[in-house]
Amino acid sequence: MRKFTFLFAAIACVALQMQAVVVENVAGELSSRLTDTKVTELTITGSLDARDFKYMADKCNDLTAVDLSGAKILAYEGAEPVFGQQITYQANEIPQTSFFGKPLTSVVLPSDVRIVGYAAFAGCEGITQIEFPTSLDSISGYAFSATGFSTLALPATVTKIGEGAFSRCEKLTSATVEAGHIGAKAFFADAALTDVKFGSGVTAIGNGAFAGCKSLATLRWSDATQLALIGSEAFIATQMSDAALAKFQKLSTLGAWAYAGTPVAEVTLPESVKEVGDGAFFYATHVTNLVLPSKVTKVAPYLTAGTNVANTNIWGNDITRIGDFALYNLSDIDRLTIPSQVTYIGTKAMAGMTGLTRITAKPTTVPLLGHDVWAGVEQKEVELAAASANYLSAMQWNEFKITKRYIMGDANSDDLVNVTDITTIINYILGNNPENFNFDAADCTPDSIINVSDITMVINLILSGSTTEVVGEWEVNTEDNVNIDDFNLAPGETRSIDVKLCNSQAYTALQFDLRLPEGLEIVSISKADRIANHNIHSGTLPDGTVRFIAYNMQNADIKGNDGAIITLVVKASQALAPNDAIEVSHTVLATASDESFFAPVTVARVGNTTGVADVSQSAAKVYSQAGRVVIESAEATTAQLIAINGISINLAVEAGHNEYEAPAQGVYIVRIAGKS
Repeated sequence: MRKFTFLFAAIACVALQMQAVVVENVAGELSSRLTDTKVTELTITGSLDARDFKYMADKCNDLTAVDLSGAKILAYEGAEPVFGQQITYQANEIPQTSFFGKPLTSVVLPSDVRIVGYAAFAGCEGITQIEFPTSLDSISGYAFSATGFSTLALPATVTKIGEGAFSRCEKLTSATVEAGHIGAKAFFADAALTDVKFGSGVTAIGNGAFAGCKSLATLRWSDATQLALIGSEAFIATQMSDAALAKFQKLSTLGAWAYAGTPVAEVTLPESVKEVGDGAFFYATHVTNLVLPSKVTKVAPYLTAGTNVANTNIWGNDITRIGDFALYNLSDIDRLTIPSQVTYIGTKAMAGMTGLTRITAKPTTVPLLGHDVWAGVEQKEVELAAASANYLSAMQWNEFKITKRYIMGDANSDDLVNVTDITTIINYILGNNPENFNFDAADCTPDSIINVSDITMVINLILSGSTTEVVGEWEVNTEDNVNIDDFNLAPGETRSIDVKLCNSQAYTALQFDLRLPEGLEIVSISKADRIANHNIHSGTLPDGTVRFIAYNMQNADIKGNDGAIITLVVKASQALAPNDAIEVSHTVLATASDESFFAPVTVARVGNTTGVADVSQSAAKVYSQAGRVVIESAEATTAQLIAINGISINLAVEAGHNEYEAPAQGVYIVRIAGKS
């Protein structure tokens, strides 16, 4: 009995020795150095290449642990394929399918490994974690698919994660990805995944990257993430609760069906986004508000179908196409504006929008329509504010209650009536086919003919100031301006002043308003050489503001880039205050291509004395000291500090010694109690 026991123990010891093996290898020689293919624990030092990995793949089917930390992977190129049809292998690359389906539970990678090849560890369900070295930069497709990872932390050096690299890892609960492009289906159907953290270097989330991760509700993002792409179906069939993406200022594309069917509620997109794909929020029923960035020019098919979006400002002014079923069943929207550049609205794009009461259609050319665009909508009860009379005879459109929407004179359809509409009409008359031309709005006479009579009518509209649309509201979009230099004018005097245009680009027409102070009136108006070939008109608005318009019937440019365009002769009365101003406002600068530029307000200071009309000795003592003006007065009074160019500053003078900072070095006159 004792002899049998000893023999059994000896056999067991030999078996254990056979299963745990250390091999000092030379690249390509593992087949001769490792003869026992039943090994379960293998440590390799020295060097190895694709041939050695092929030997392990084919022969070592019982491996549970492999340690390559002391090994160097060399490049290899052979005459015959090693794996599949591949004959060339890079250094520091674990070749494709090297350990596919093996019962591994422990893996130590070489310290300088760069690439893990296609499906290299796929199906190794016993692997629960691997420490990835910082040399690693690429994980190929399905490299760790269907492994037993519970947590995953990739170093920032990994810049590429291939298709399906960690897909169907059913035990994976958390993952940290620091950088790079996350490939298509990279984490597909990781059902237990609840926590994902993205580092600052992540640039793209590929198609279906997290699709089917049914426990994933939130993502943790670095504030510095450089995300540029979210691919199609990236988060479909997850529990994502928000798409708050506004902080990602490099994001340009949100792919088709990206959040379809998710409980996402908050959606905010940055202005950098140029494309939002088909059905991106399809039946994401918790979405109630969506605003597309201004760079998005097409509303994709099925984009918000089945959501509960209720806001009316879904898109910007540059939308050209609204796809099939784009707004399907958005029954909470009551008003909708179709931008002026829309040319097509797809099949059932607005079907089921039963809450509609008004549609504003800005395109002057009636957009083409797909089938049953407004199916289920009582169109006869919905007001259509149309940009032209052509809607009256257009199929589907003519089923609405149509009203005129356009503003008379608004020839370029921008909801403003100003000098740019004049240049637009001129371009039409000249045969230049201006964009967004509204024939009905331009035909002010109306006689179904566009000619100079319509220009006259627009001029009268602009000069009348009778409607708010004439001036409208706008944001300043240029530093170019119309301005007047500061000047002084004594009561009863008359002088000429130049109205100047400072421009960095060419303009063909302009308009502006002058608000004159009380006590100053315009005696005459004349053109300067810069607009010698232009027509000029002016009119006084009800509030006393004087509006000017200058244009050329050939849309010729205003000459030069600086200097006078108009010369005014003005006269001052006793009512002119000592220190008042002329304000130049509502300046519109129009180009020959009908672009409008809105200039800032400028102000010219106006004083009621020339500073040289009464030069006599004052009883006060006045002198300069250390660059300061000193006034010694026997009593409290007021004074004026008058520069040689006539600009004056009022001074409060106390009894005794007073000192004042001069605005700049120069010659000044001090005027006290009417004497200088």
